[in-house]
Amino acid sequence: MRRSLGRSENMTAIQAFLISVVALGLGSCTSEAYARRYDQARVSLDSTYPPEYRVVEGERTVFEMSRFRGMPLPDAFGGSRLLIELDSNLVRAGGLIVVPSSATRAHLLLVRAPSHDTTSEVAGTLRIRDVTSRAVTAEVDLRAAGWQYAGRTQFERTAPSCFGKAPWFARLKGSAGCN
Repeated sequence: MRRSLGRSENMTAIQAFLISVVALGLGSCTSEAYARRYDQARVSLDSTYPPEYRVVEGERTVFEMSRFRGMPLPDAFGGSRLLIELDSNLVRAGGLIVVPSSATRAHLLLVRAPSHDTTSEVAGTLRIRDVTSRAVTAEVDLRAAGWQYAGRTQFERTAPSCFGKAPWFARLKGSAGCN
């Protein structure tokens, strides 16, 4: 003899299913954040879609801050990539770097899938706290339309062989990158 589910049992089964789907989705989220320092570098805008700023060989210093978060669903990712190109002589303990200025340029890529926006309209400061051969530590306070960051950041020195390789956006597609 087969018994049919009552309305409250049916709702409980649906609720359990929905909770399981949401938990699985949240459990499958990935996120990554990193900060890098490139010596003898500059920033170049790649005209691919989505537009991508790349670090290439040059005569300046570039600080990079990248953060993204994604889920295994179509268009369920977002993040930002900030590149600050500056005169290398500004990178010294106790220094205050103002963005923008004649010695600095900032480039920001914002991704809110499926849209991608780029801007150089970034303003604020970086106060350099410590400089070693491995990293630069700075208090960062920067803003742009729809984006802001304030906090202490350690920019790890990155090898020149990583210039132009696997931008963070490519990592969403499983590409390997330089760390």
